[in-house]
Amino acid sequence: MLKPVVRSDFIRATGRAYHENARLSEDFLYMLEFLTAGGRGWLTGRPMYYWRQAFGTISRRWTETGRGQWRYDYLAANAANAEVLRAMQRTGENDFAALLQRRIRAFEQFHWIQELSRLRANGATPAQLARTVLHHPQIWPLVAQRGMRRMAKSVFIRSLVRA
Repeated sequence: MLKPVVRSDFIRATGRAYHENARLSEDFLYMLEFLTAGGRGWLTGRPMYYWRQAFGTISRRWTETGRGQWRYDYLAANAANAEVLRAMQRTGENDFAALLQRRIRAFEQFHWIQELSRLRANGATPAQLARTVLHHPQIWPLVAQRGMRRMAKSVFIRSLVRA
């Protein structure tokens, strides 16, 4: 995991802050804005922080917050991404803006793939699934790729059974 450690004088001078509404990839947006604000840094393999997962004091179990459905709220993340994208376009950061646009498209794809999986898990009919796929052409390549993988796996398993 990439966890930035930033000098406080840089934060005060540039007004950088996390986008709490992102709910996904806050570090990515923070680092993108850090770089566009003229920040410089380096990557090190040495951790300069402690990361831990909380242990519930009442349940005496590890927390599930890292695995919750909220973690994959791509549409909320895209709202934050779009906000940063508009700021980059205003300041002429075209290369970073192009990268962020690719990320936004990927998040939209992931959202609709997740929605398709949710529909399937909830017993949607093949017609309902097909309708969802047809209405979102950005996921056609991903759906085709998954279908091809399933077919290849099925053919492989059948060849093993016959052998």
